[in-house]
Amino acid sequence: MTDNVTALFGGPTSVPKPDENCIEVLENLLEKARGGEVIAVAIAAKHYDGLATANHGGNIAGYAIIGALEAIKACLTTLNREE
Repeated sequence: MTDNVTALFGGPTSVPKPDENCIEVLENLLEKARGGEVIAVAIAAKHYDGLATANHGGNIAGYAIIGALEAIKACLTTLNREE
């Protein structure tokens, strides 16, 4: 219900609530990184207040990460069109 509420002076209109699927995805990647299987990440994150941030780390040289980002971009575009 707070999705359509706009704060008059900016700022969040709700309180943070953990998302179990998000936590599971991050923990899975962290486990693989600790084991040396994942050596680079590029992450886009949506925060509870609607803001989004991006970050990257590791050996990001090459085009593999860019290809993966294009694949997830297509997936997210499809999911948003279905809503």
